[in-house]
Order: sequence, then structure tokens, then C-alpha cells
Amino acid sequence: MSQHIQAGRMELHYREAGRGEEILFINGLAADLTIWSAQLADLSQDHRVILFDHRGTGLSGKIDGGLSTELLADDVDALLEVLGIPAATLVGHSLGGLIAQRVAVRHPSRARRLILASTCSRSPKKGRLSLHLWAELLERLGVEAFVDLTLTQNLSTGYMEENWRQVLFMRQLLVSHYRQVPVDPAVLRAYIAAALAHDTEADLHRILVPTLVLAGDQDCLLPPRLAAELAEKIPGARLEILPGAAHNLMLEQPEEFNRRIRAFVKTPRSMDADGRA
Repeated sequence: MSQHIQAGRMELHYREAGRGEEILFINGLAADLTIWSAQLADLSQDHRVILFDHRGTGLSGKIDGGLSTELLADDVDALLEVLGIPAATLVGHSLGGLIAQRVAVRHPSRARRLILASTCSRSPKKGRLSLHLWAELLERLGVEAFVDLTLTQNLSTGYMEENWRQVLFMRQLLVSHYRQVPVDPAVLRAYIAAALAHDTEADLHRILVPTLVLAGDQDCLLPPRLAAELAEKIPGARLEILPGAAHNLMLEQPEEFNRRIRAFVKTPRSMDADGRA
């Protein structure tokens, strides 16, 4: 089911399927809810899965001001409130992981568990150059160059070598999708600014829900050492590294990514990161 909902002062486009314990997926930079298609199809067999487009992206309402991860966390809170969901497992990828951290700090009752994938507590200096390059390419060279850059940065060399025809098909789908649902360069810059301004290092000790930090060992955008630092500072957090995967874990290894989500959601909340009661 795909529809729009008024969440606070913002109209958000969302999709949900399945029944059972709720899992809310939070998109990364420049992504809309379609990036979670493999998770929706699989995990909705035994969970209520909710996807949504951030304000100003995908099919959600336009923005008329600045952005911050705090504001985007408030959107998550408002969405869950309108949907009548007291708490959910939050799965955040990249920028979505930053937002999920904010939700756990600002609206702690909303997070039943956290799964933080390919993310960090604050953006590394190297990311400041690569992210601004995304916006420059989109603005100056167009959507095809933008898609080419994001694919080469987000997918591992091994995956591209072994799945080249699938990558070309993915490229074709993304170019077509972005032409139908354009990414506004000004909005992308606002999201980049929000990601670069994010810093939750001083607040991570306040995250007291079960937390799984996932990273690909081939991630060049946010290397696994940043995931290790994040997991170390969240009480009881578990760190898991996916061999051979780069930034977009859910696209490269959807079966393994989903398996780890399903296993973690089944973990009793009273258990610590090592699985001890």
C-alpha cells in the first residue's frame, strides 16, 4: 500500500506491507523508498514493514527551509504517531542511520531497536569533498553522470565485476526513475549540509535500546572503522561486518542483509550485545 499522510506539518509519501512487529526503514542521501524494495518483499512476510520518502524527496511534499537530522528525526516521530505505532525497530542506512540515532536520543520511546547500516556518528572530512561532488555532477552534467558516480562509490568492485549486466540494468532503472522523480540539486545540497553538520558523539551513551551496527568491509564512503567507533560508544551495541560488501549493503547482499535484520529483531530486548540474558 502506497499513499500520502500528513505527519506534523509535512506531507510524507509512505508504503507499508505485512503484519507483525513493525520495522521502519530510513533512507540514505539522495535515495527514496524504492531502495528498500528487496526488504519490503522479504521482511513483510512476517513483519509490518514501513518505508517513506523524506521531506522534499521522492513523492513527499516540498521543503521551504533548511534541514537538520533533528528535524528529520521529528518527521519519523510524527509519522509513527499518525500511523499509531508507539515504537518500531528503526533501520537507518547512511544518512538514515544518522537520523535513526537522533530519533533514539530525541524520541527514545519510538525506538524499540536500532539497526545502523553504513553510517557513523559524524561525517569524516573526506566525505565533504565526495558529497559536494554529487551535487555538482547532478547540477552541471545531469542525472546520468550522477547515477554513474553514486554507483561506482556505493557498490564494491567485486560486485560490479561479477554482476556487470545487473549493474547496467540497475543504472538504466535509476536513470529512468530519477527522470520521473527528479532529485532537486538544491534539496540535495540541503541534505548534504544536514549530514555534514550532524554530530551525535556526545549523545551516543544515551542510546539504551538494543543496537546492531552493520558495515561492509569494502565501504569507501564510510569505512568500517567508523562503524566500529559508533558501536563502541553505544552501550551494548553489536558490530557486524559483511565481507565483500560496500556502502549499499541492502542492494549488494539483500538476502544476507535481511537475514541479519530478521535475526536481530528476534533477539529479546533484555539480552546484551553478546546474546547473554
